[in-house]
Amino acid sequence: MTSKQLTSSTILVSLAFFTAGSPLHPMCKQSLTLEGQLGSGGRQTGDEFQFKDEKGGSGVTKNGNNFSFHSYTSGDGIKLFTYIEHCASVELAKRAFEEKIKEASSVSIRGPKLDKNGKSIGERVVLKVDRKVQGEEQSDSLICWTTGSRLHWIQCKSLRHALAFEKSLIP
Repeated sequence: MTSKQLTSSTILVSLAFFTAGSPLHPMCKQSLTLEGQLGSGGRQTGDEFQFKDEKGGSGVTKNGNNFSFHSYTSGDGIKLFTYIEHCASVELAKRAFEEKIKEASSVSIRGPKLDKNGKSIGERVVLKVDRKVQGEEQSDSLICWTTGSRLHWIQCKSLRHALAFEKSLIP
């Protein structure tokens, strides 16, 4: 299937897969308008992992913020999700960031988000979210950060994979 053949229902199914058991921002669980895209390439994270872009899309939160998401699969079969929400202001992005932290069962690291030169470009947190899926306890690692009025996160069962993917994104 090419990106031109991707339909809204396909993206809705992708979003349902993405949200099933995934701690999306609470504002993104309501009325979504989707416009999909599918990547054909992959993202190399040094020699450690290669991630294939599986599915992606975009939408609008009930507050009117645009967001996009992608799911990736690593060469060793680990699923990883990314999410970016464009908030109306820096303050609203910070508020959404704090709400994300409230969902955590534990926070392991919190500090500035640094660019490749070591300059602070936002705030960053590494956290763990526990949840029950079909009666079974599951945990995901999340790396969440702000840059200006954008809220970003990477979600994966493997913190090692999430950190490798994040490293490939450093501006």
